[in-house]
Amino acid sequence: MNKPIIRCKVAQKRGKVFFDSGSELNLINTETARMLAEDDPSVQFSANSYSVTCANGSKMESCGSVSLEVEIGGVISRQWFVMINNLFPRVFVGIKSMKNMNISVQTRSA
Repeated sequence: MNKPIIRCKVAQKRGKVFFDSGSELNLINTETARMLAEDDPSVQFSANSYSVTCANGSKMESCGSVSLEVEIGGVISRQWFVMINNLFPRVFVGIKSMKNMNISVQTRSA
């Protein structure tokens, strides 16, 4: 099964991101954001909180937001992420950032 998950760099650390074209927001696991901030002084936190509505209608409350440098396919961009406790996958990139970074997800037909 094809999934829109690719390798990238977030705050100078290699990892994977999940592309979510149905989300307006970028999301990150709170613990992951704090871990990234330990080694990168450019990481900026904000106390802004959000109530995030999932595709199934359930709600998740954020713990604030964080600005991180993201490198995907050689494109480097600073993006804001909403921090969510126990989020998995740990990093979601939403449609606005995908458009900003000129990213499209193409599927192959069988």
